[in-house]
Amino acid sequence: MLRVVALGNRYKRDDAIAIEVAEKLKNKLQEQSIGVLICNTDFEFCFESINEDDYLIILLAAHSEKNPGSLQLCKISDAVQFYKKNNSANPFSYNVFNFMNLFHLSYSGYIISINVQDVSFKSGLSNELENNFAQICRKIELLIINIQNNIISVK
Repeated sequence: MLRVVALGNRYKRDDAIAIEVAEKLKNKLQEQSIGVLICNTDFEFCFESINEDDYLIILLAAHSEKNPGSLQLCKISDAVQFYKKNNSANPFSYNVFNFMNLFHLSYSGYIISINVQDVSFKSGLSNELENNFAQICRKIELLIINIQNNIISVK
């Protein structure tokens, strides 16, 4: 099954963008037979609902030099390998990719990261993301449908 997994923290401003997008798109995606899991910060619990044969699209916030609201796409396996090589010795950098490495979880799929501006301890999105929210949602919806169509055409 194709599943969208949204990760983030509602109390750290833009870190909630993936959750907000998934909530906005949830009904449309479910009509397309795409499962949606909203995991907040408890990604470990979320993985109890995922099977290793599921094809995942993980939505998450990324803080980078890129413009807020811009998207990046990468394979889950590439991110897991990157964290395995670069963060294995850092106990303070525990994230979903370290979790996958630690428990030898292997998933097919992609990560859609949404570049953010503000991850301070406040609720609500920054003005930059709020003003572009509809456009961000539309871009992500199109990416997800494109991924779904590519999965179907491969089978």
